[in-house]
Amino acid sequence: MDSEFADINLSAVAGAIADPARARMLCVLLDGRARTATELAAAADIGASTASSHFQRLRDQGLVEMAVQGKHRYYRLASGDVGHALE
Repeated sequence: MDSEFADINLSAVAGAIADPARARMLCVLLDGRARTATELAAAADIGASTASSHFQRLRDQGLVEMAVQGKHRYYRLASGDVGHALE
């Protein structure tokens, strides 16, 4: 990572984690299992439409990955490194 932009990148990731709803969704994913968007929205006590924007922010920062199976979208931590950083 270019050290000139490291602080900018770090603050963007920290901002994505700092929201309580996003932090709760990430904590739920710490066990390594993928969860549906509905499950994560319920865990964070937010609506599905609100969760959608939160998922996008987490994906943009490389914190979660999404897999589509039929009509369901499953989210999981993007890597073990993300889990270690969150812990």
